[in-house]
Amino acid sequence: MTVQEMFDRLILPKLRGAPQPIALPIVDATNLTVEYIASKLSDKKSDLVKGVLTFPIMAGNQSSSIPANFRGLNSLPKADRTELKTLRTEDRYLYSDLTGPPVAYEIRGFNFYLYPTPDTNVQITLECWQYPAQIEAMYDDIPWDGMFDHLISDAALKFSIGGHAIAVDATFAAEIENGISQVMSSRSAPLPTRRPHRSF
Repeated sequence: MTVQEMFDRLILPKLRGAPQPIALPIVDATNLTVEYIASKLSDKKSDLVKGVLTFPIMAGNQSSSIPANFRGLNSLPKADRTELKTLRTEDRYLYSDLTGPPVAYEIRGFNFYLYPTPDTNVQITLECWQYPAQIEAMYDDIPWDGMFDHLISDAALKFSIGGHAIAVDATFAAEIENGISQVMSSRSAPLPTRRPHRSF
């Protein structure tokens, strides 16, 4: 479902019934909602916000920016197929003038650093927590393949009317938590077992 379809089918009918002044455009409200839900899923260690990010670091370069949707590692990163160790702060200067195959990494801000500086091109692989990409326009798809469409539409409407302040509302937080729990429980529920057919 796109943002436009969500607006037309799920949000617009509610606005017609009780018109309210709009504090945020629907794309902005949807992005806030998706990020809010993603943060709750991350707290729950859900596979819905797990992913793999890859990016190159060229020979002679020590660092690269991390993709914007990165939200934290869930395992040690790899340079090509080599698992990297976490750099100890006191070891940073040991590698300052060295080049060679990287053995350690460090994340500072939104940058990923290798130690020593690689002397050949390397591909970095991060198994990580990641949020969905930002929605840019009304015809962009809503993430999670329909699992949270109704929850997202309800929350986006509330963000659109109430603005950023709605995020700290206890009732709103409880509604999101309840909606996520319902989806999570339905995903993990066992399939019913079929009884064998008996003929007499």
